[in-house]
Amino acid sequence: MTASRRSGPTRAGIPLYLLIDREAGEAGVCSEPSGDDFGHKSVHKLGTRVPLPAPLGSVLDTAEF
Repeated sequence: MTASRRSGPTRAGIPLYLLIDREAGEAGVCSEPSGDDFGHKSVHKLGTRVPLPAPLGSVLDTAEF
């Protein structure tokens, strides 16, 4: 996940950003927006269960992606 993809959502005040990248086989989760980036970032392999932080606080099963 490049910083340019993350800067728009942080400026818009979006608290959680999820990016599914089928080409790379990854799911990126970003939370805790701060300035032009997110304070917390994690990348997970598609096909796994991805924990989603607040405000969702649930798990996303990426097996179908």
